[in-house]
Amino acid sequence: MKQKVDRESKLDEIYKRRKGNNRNMLAPLYIYEILKEKTDYCNSMSRNEIQERLAKAPYELVMERKAILRTVNLLVNESNLHVYCDRKGVWYDPNDYTLQLLTDDDEEY
Repeated sequence: MKQKVDRESKLDEIYKRRKGNNRNMLAPLYIYEILKEKTDYCNSMSRNEIQERLAKAPYELVMERKAILRTVNLLVNESNLHVYCDRKGVWYDPNDYTLQLLTDDDEEY
């Protein structure tokens, strides 16, 4: 009888729900996906627009503005993701058009 209880308690530990919200852990992926689908160099998204988009289906994730800012900064700092940010908003640019503009401006001087 005791072995059965021990076995059940071990199984309970294995299948026990972990603390934390798994949807929040996927926030960087969701934001990156939204940026890839909806933005380019000419069409950026504000952080409020990202927040509204996350709240709708299929993501249904409510995030605070500061959490979105931290996540966006994480994506921007990862150079191989091609996510850029300025005062007007955030955008995804797979062609690195932003970098081409910067280097073209430098060559003119």
